[in-house]
Amino acid sequence: MKQIDKNIPVPEFRKGNTKFPFDKMEVGDSFLYHIETTQRRINNCNTLTCNYGKLHNKKFNYAKTDEGIRVWRTA
Repeated sequence: MKQIDKNIPVPEFRKGNTKFPFDKMEVGDSFLYHIETTQRRINNCNTLTCNYGKLHNKKFNYAKTDEGIRVWRTA
């Protein structure tokens, strides 16, 4: 049988992805992610924006540009 430990503090976990400034954005703000816009990178961006938005009750949209991927906070 496994031993049960008591009063062990839970470590703090990072919420969201610190690579992008999602937490600092207000509605109407955007940023440009300078990368090669492959379908895989676009899918990753979609996953990151959707997951962050669901966790923090915010909405984002993104679009492929010549320079990379631009992400907007929409709500």
